[in-house]
Amino acid sequence: LIISKNNFIIWQCKNLTMTITQEAAEFVFELFKDKLSPLYYYHNFNHSLRVVNAIKELSAHEELSENQQTALLLAGWFHDTGYINGEAGHEERSIEWMEKFLSQHEINTEIETLAKSLILITEYTKVPKTIPEFIIRDADSSHFAVDSYLSICELLREEWKLSAKKEFTDLGWAMENLKVLTQGHQYYTDYAKENWQHQKDINVALINERIKTIGLEEKNVAKN
Repeated sequence: LIISKNNFIIWQCKNLTMTITQEAAEFVFELFKDKLSPLYYYHNFNHSLRVVNAIKELSAHEELSENQQTALLLAGWFHDTGYINGEAGHEERSIEWMEKFLSQHEINTEIETLAKSLILITEYTKVPKTIPEFIIRDADSSHFAVDSYLSICELLREEWKLSAKKEFTDLGWAMENLKVLTQGHQYYTDYAKENWQHQKDINVALINERIKTIGLEEKNVAKN
């Protein structure tokens, strides 16, 4: 059961016997609830849940081993837990949190090793090369291809303003988003290209329209 409350998610799992990925979800929820600064409007449990759901959607259309699927879900849950201590270098700290969780469980070393590498590949400057890497990178940017994208990206804008003192004008933010979507991002899996790219293109068009609107408004203000 998932209940949204005060921009956070109350997560309850009623299964008496949980899988390791379900236990990971519980662990990450409690971790964020107890330790994550409320300044992180975007990089929080809501985002992690969105990434995990996207991983499940993408994985359903790929031939993956059970170990690969488990590693992907673990990486999805833990990939941003390092934000508890700030953005810089959070991937490595995310691995540390996952290691702390896994130390209480018996798990195949292949799964743990793969999950660590998948967390590292979420660093946007790195180039994914394998299907699991394609999946987690696409999942991490799945919000680029939803019709609520403009609302979701405002959460990141507010997060940067509060946690990193990075402020943008409306025009500056629209330009920043346009640059990211058109120059700094691509989908890698065939499924995302076929099913998500269209909505991403729509969002790009909406951003362009917003830029034009803001430009006209500024011209009118200048004239008056």
